[in-house]
Amino acid sequence: MNSRKRLRTSYACDICRVRKIRCDGRTPCGSCQTSAQGCTYGVEASSRGKTDIILERVEHVEALLNNLNAKFDSSVSALLSSQGSTPPVALNGTWSHISPSHDSTQSIDNAVLRFHTSATESILQWPYLASFTSLKDEYMPISQLEQSRPPFRHKMRISYPRLNRDEVTTVLDVFSQTVNFVFPTVSVDRVTRCLSSIVDASVMQDDNTDACLSLLMIALGCASQTVSRLRNTDFTVEDKTWCASRRVLGDHFFDLAMMRVPSAHTDTTGTAVHCLFFVGLYFCYLRRPFQAWEYINAASAKCLLLLTYPNPVSSDESIEHLRRIFWACYIIESDYIAELSALPTSGIAPVESQVPLPGNYRTHQIPHDQEQASLYFLACISIRRLLNRVHQLLYDNTDGVASHPERFPQVAAELDQQLSAWREVLPPSVSFPLDNPNTENSNVTDAAGFLRLRFLGCRSVIYRPYLTLVLSGEGVDPATGEISYAAWEGSKNCIESLSLLVQALDGFPHQVLIDTWQSSLSYTCSMLILLAAANNPALRPLITEEVLGAGKRLVSLYQKWEGATGGPGSPTVEQNIRLMGDIHRYINELYLLPYV
Repeated sequence: MNSRKRLRTSYACDICRVRKIRCDGRTPCGSCQTSAQGCTYGVEASSRGKTDIILERVEHVEALLNNLNAKFDSSVSALLSSQGSTPPVALNGTWSHISPSHDSTQSIDNAVLRFHTSATESILQWPYLASFTSLKDEYMPISQLEQSRPPFRHKMRISYPRLNRDEVTTVLDVFSQTVNFVFPTVSVDRVTRCLSSIVDASVMQDDNTDACLSLLMIALGCASQTVSRLRNTDFTVEDKTWCASRRVLGDHFFDLAMMRVPSAHTDTTGTAVHCLFFVGLYFCYLRRPFQAWEYINAASAKCLLLLTYPNPVSSDESIEHLRRIFWACYIIESDYIAELSALPTSGIAPVESQVPLPGNYRTHQIPHDQEQASLYFLACISIRRLLNRVHQLLYDNTDGVASHPERFPQVAAELDQQLSAWREVLPPSVSFPLDNPNTENSNVTDAAGFLRLRFLGCRSVIYRPYLTLVLSGEGVDPATGEISYAAWEGSKNCIESLSLLVQALDGFPHQVLIDTWQSSLSYTCSMLILLAAANNPALRPLITEEVLGAGKRLVSLYQKWEGATGGPGSPTVEQNIRLMGDIHRYINELYLLPYV
């Protein structure tokens, strides 16, 4: 029998092997030539362990981020030149002498979120939604809502809730699986010291930052326990009662920590920065955005101070500790500015390209857990940086190109290419499919499920300008009434991404523990855009039947989360629940109308 001719090379280059795509075996291969990357051939078989391979993947992702920055600079250099500026060189070097450049607002590496037009309140003002009067009849601006709510008052606690070693161990285990997985900033040694100080109640004898941090870790661990019950299919009355008891215990430890927070404001140490950051996280859990913003901002400013003027005797571990808090603050600050663009910034965004990405840091007892947390953290950093670029380049009030049909297609195409490249290099533990939005009865992890939400949200924002072209009539031929091919495809991509997004939301720990407040705004925004599309006869065929039940499901989820985390409830979340319910009703009514 004649031997079959090989249809594929048996020896792929390093880049194609990592990206899991076909390689033609040439030097350089066609794929590397197209993407302008260095094409190298390593050794096919490897005796390295799994840990070495995963860590190498982290380094590869970091290198890819820098390559994407360089590619993006060249792609939009003409645009920036027309604005009288040139992209600065990214300074991914040492920690010393960190300082933002004077023209950082024009930087592509340092994508600084400023006043933009992509927030929920901006979408609510669209003229395409003017006929839906009930959406605005009882609407109150977010800032007014939050400032009118009763002020937060922590109690002056004297009693100390004694927990035995097993109980403390359980709380800290949940803390490590949730908070310290989402933002891996606490070392294993720090967790051990917390366990001892809580069990023997020595934290009550001290009013320093060490005691404050231990109390905050237990408070966040109790908060994480309430979130862990939300993934149960049947959230019973007993589950709600248990969550309420965990909330009371968490609030007790948080009150004890708040009595020691003044030391965190006056100290200039990494522990003090950590205390301020964790206070901000607990306020995120309480759905109090202004208080969360105040402490995240304070932690960011103090972290930037310590990185700009590092202590000469600081160890590599303490520098890595600060670096991780820097990136955690960067993510949360960017998330809040995406919805409230007028918030005053801390100053970390203009220098983010100068700060190295997270490195080695022992955050978990099990090496596999530590590696997965680091990979997830890196993925969250990279997608947040890309989201910032999208907001800046497309929707910035000063330099955004979304309102210029002749300018944004090239920028949108490059941003979409970067987003696809980001997804391609995700390691298996956090990779995700796009065709199945539901994580129930699937192999998609919570981390991967949350990253899928980020991906879909970013893609919808990239293609939103095409949708607005059709809604405004600019993308329609006045003579024939036909939508241009580019506008139709772009609108289709936007609506498909939004349709998957509103179906994919679930009770991921990251989502409920930290992002409930801002995500309620984000999903209200998504439903508003789908409503505007459904109100357009030409775009209505793109609204699928799956979207018709999405609003009801979103309302149910947020009501469930509000009930589990306990009161007082967030007026912003409650208003968004009402809006999503109204939008759900309007979309279903429009879907029954005949196409024109």
